[in-house]
Amino acid sequence: MNAEAPRPSNAQVWPRHSDNWYVEETWCDKRIFDVEDVPGGMVYDPHCGMGRVLDAAAAAGHFAFGSDIRNRGAKHPVTISSVFDLDFEKLRGASVFSNPPYSRAQGRKIVELLVSDLAAGTFDKVALILPATFMYSDRAAPWFEANKPARVWIMVPRPSMPPGDVVELGLDAKGGKEDFAWHVWTAENLVLGADPVFRWLRRDGFNNRLFLNQEER
Repeated sequence: MNAEAPRPSNAQVWPRHSDNWYVEETWCDKRIFDVEDVPGGMVYDPHCGMGRVLDAAAAAGHFAFGSDIRNRGAKHPVTISSVFDLDFEKLRGASVFSNPPYSRAQGRKIVELLVSDLAAGTFDKVALILPATFMYSDRAAPWFEANKPARVWIMVPRPSMPPGDVVELGLDAKGGKEDFAWHVWTAENLVLGADPVFRWLRRDGFNNRLFLNQEER
């Protein structure tokens, strides 16, 4: 990338990663475990990368393990595999928390796969970081209407989501230009079909488990 090329004043522009590997700020992972429970105590991340979700899950007291198409240095049990090649039956009872590849077409396939296994009883919960507008398109909306998440946690302030190799190099990667939210599916809500509850997940706290009524779990 040409370091002298002009950039938008409020965002950095990085070349797209070949694997669509993008890394969230650590607070995004820490805070989701402040507000979401893990019914079986096991957290599985099928796109674990360097292990930020798994680190936060372990710090919250959960057993954390993952998979990825490459070894990116996660300090937890990791299987090297595509999510589409895994036998999810061996993961029964786990809850999925993940930041899947940053590509809408690929992302839709991954979301549909994971939520279908939640509906089948394999997973206890599925929580995914997706662009906040992910379900707005004509193509995505019908599926979301039929498979409504229980909650959508809008992350505030807007987190930076740089390519993984930028993070590995230790380069400054502030000033993200897209909004992101944790989308949380539960088996109960897939059956009930209730509209999702939208809440704000703030980096500096403010909301916590007390904001979730028992019936919302």
